[in-house]
Amino acid sequence: MAGAGRTAGSAPLLVALTLLSIAHSSDGTIKCAMYVMDKPGNSFGRLYSGKEMSKPMVDCDNPDMAVMKRVCSGWFAKVNSKWSLDATSRSRGSPHTIGDDLCQLLKTGTFTFGAFYTYCGEDKPMYTGSEREDATLCCKDGATC
Repeated sequence: MAGAGRTAGSAPLLVALTLLSIAHSSDGTIKCAMYVMDKPGNSFGRLYSGKEMSKPMVDCDNPDMAVMKRVCSGWFAKVNSKWSLDATSRSRGSPHTIGDDLCQLLKTGTFTFGAFYTYCGEDKPMYTGSEREDATLCCKDGATC
């Protein structure tokens, strides 16, 4: 399944999936986000950005990765309890689902959803190891499989 849903011109996909952007800072804050993945740990589109710590939690010179993973994995578990791929589409209504809406953007492939974080102004999201195990999305030609 290497490269499923991705092509050399996948930049529009990244733009389309970035539904909410967050600014990066270097003040020791942690930022958590949910990304679409085509294989574990391989993020290619932020789906939802959420928790940003309001006070510095990280020593940028000596970051504790375990703390950041724990914080964002906890946030991810809470977010996951509030949505389903089978829920009615907010943009198109019934009979369409959130899964249908995502497949319109993703086109073709099998996808999962994982928790990632950034800290201290880093641009590259780090994978927490947490992913939504009950939500695998299969898309073919812009529709759910």
